[in-house]
Amino acid sequence: MSWVVADAQCKAHTELVGSTWHPERGDLLFARSDVRKGTVLLDCPIGDVVLCFYPNVDSFAERLRACPRATELLQHSCPTGDGRVAEQDLSHFNALLNPSATPNCVQHCTRFAADSLQLVALTDVRAGQEFTVNYDHSVGYERCGGEPHVQQFLVLCQAHAVEKRPSLLTGAPVEVVVRPAVYPRGGITFVYSKLWDESRHFWGKVMGLRVRADKGSVVFYELPGTASSLGVVKQGVSAAQVPPCSAAQCGRDCVMLCLVVDDVQHWFERFGTCDYTCEQPPTINTHFGIHNLLVRDPDGYLVELQQFLDPAEQAVFGDEGGTHPIGAEARN
Repeated sequence: MSWVVADAQCKAHTELVGSTWHPERGDLLFARSDVRKGTVLLDCPIGDVVLCFYPNVDSFAERLRACPRATELLQHSCPTGDGRVAEQDLSHFNALLNPSATPNCVQHCTRFAADSLQLVALTDVRAGQEFTVNYDHSVGYERCGGEPHVQQFLVLCQAHAVEKRPSLLTGAPVEVVVRPAVYPRGGITFVYSKLWDESRHFWGKVMGLRVRADKGSVVFYELPGTASSLGVVKQGVSAAQVPPCSAAQCGRDCVMLCLVVDDVQHWFERFGTCDYTCEQPPTINTHFGIHNLLVRDPDGYLVELQQFLDPAEQAVFGDEGGTHPIGAEARN
């Protein structure tokens, strides 16, 4: 039975052990890579995997009565080989081991009465396979069922509808298929142009953005960074059933394009020489920690050119590689 999960839905505990959630199996452990028979997956003091020990079943039952999550407490507790009850530490991945009649791992801990615990692979385990153990070997719910404290513990389980006996736990182990994380490779911001030639002049000549691709009715300009683009589209052309319109057609600001620059005053002077009037001249905005100006392109889109006042913040948002898609004619 395969269970496909995204990488973000998994937790890595060690190089070999991961965990995820399954609708039927609950939290489970799986192999993050191929594991050879005999591999020690865990070797630790028993105190690393057990939160506390109760001296007998009666003291555990008292704790159970006061616990608002009694069922969960029972699910992660077990009678030990020396008459106590162990409450497992849920923050440790050992607590996530599910049972199987044909386990691929074994817990060496003398039924949780030893000073240490080892988890060892009984077989070769393929990457993605669920790690399972035999609860009867680890705890002895049935093979040691004649021991009074085991019987008392199973009575508590029955009263809370918690099944611990291995012969009655028939859920099949799962095979976890981890889907690699997928991230966007780049971004395109589309603006829609009613004044096509004027817009091409503004973005290509005045702003000096290089053309990444010219599709006739759509021109893609490179933006600062490695994979960001500005797509200027003829109004009426769109993959959307209802094509977006230009800001001028809309009659109000519906988007603002912000470009990070190193010299706001330079751009203010450049717009003046190119006969573009800035909507807002260079202004220090201490609230946002920026120096900025606002100008409109021929289709009425509001364009902000800004510089962060904090050099560290400017470096985060700016082009750290030194390469820049703005053409030389716009920098001179």
